[in-house]
Amino acid sequence: MPDRSRRLFLTLSALGTFSGTPASAQAQPRDRRPLSEPPRVAADPAVIDSGLAARWQAAMSRDLGWSARFEPLASSQILDQLERGDIDVGVFLSHPKAEHLDKQGLIYERHSIARTEVLLIGPAQDPAGIRSESDAGRALTQIIAAAGAGQANWTQPAAGSPLAALADALTSGLASKGLSAAAPRAVAGPAYQLMTRLEWNRKGASAGTKVWPLKDPRLVLDLQTALSFRSRHSAGKLLVTWLQWPIAQGIVGKAQPVWQRIKP
Repeated sequence: MPDRSRRLFLTLSALGTFSGTPASAQAQPRDRRPLSEPPRVAADPAVIDSGLAARWQAAMSRDLGWSARFEPLASSQILDQLERGDIDVGVFLSHPKAEHLDKQGLIYERHSIARTEVLLIGPAQDPAGIRSESDAGRALTQIIAAAGAGQANWTQPAAGSPLAALADALTSGLASKGLSAAAPRAVAGPAYQLMTRLEWNRKGASAGTKVWPLKDPRLVLDLQTALSFRSRHSAGKLLVTWLQWPIAQGIVGKAQPVWQRIKP
């Protein structure tokens, strides 16, 4: 498709001509600002720190003639602001709250546009005894049990974070309960913990630690994007559409192994 025709198609899509946006999301927007005014976009710091946002911005400038500005914000906070309508577009790591908001109609046009691997890091001596385990849920449950008995250290992900939600899902809610105040004092040495591929690449291995090769397909977080129902912006729809197009997806593919394309 010629550049001029494709830009026209994308613009018309942003304005709703080809959007397929549900009638409920078109009902009573709080505000409708022009394409000339940049949309308010927040992105998980991983998107910015990995350089993915910068590569997208450069490609958008060439392809569309304008570029979104990605403001760093934790994924859980992005979802809070999308719910309130404080931002137009969110680019966040998958989280159960996104599903909840989607079902309520408070966000729409939610799409997964990339994926990042989650790694289980732990002491090479393996005090929790997970060496032969391949199931992430069983491994985490065993680690938490060992930590509760004072035999190993477990660093719980930050409360409300995508990693915390993933750990909770894998352990049927055990991870979010934390360790009992009466638990014995943990042994000396490094802790088991979950990390995204980006965190691991930046921090690297510390003394006595390793990546445990669980190879569990559930150890991933999707990078998702969504629009706020409460704050409508034509350029926001254009951005969400563009992030699904081959140019943006080609950039994701070049960012491996931090980010991976999601196969259709």
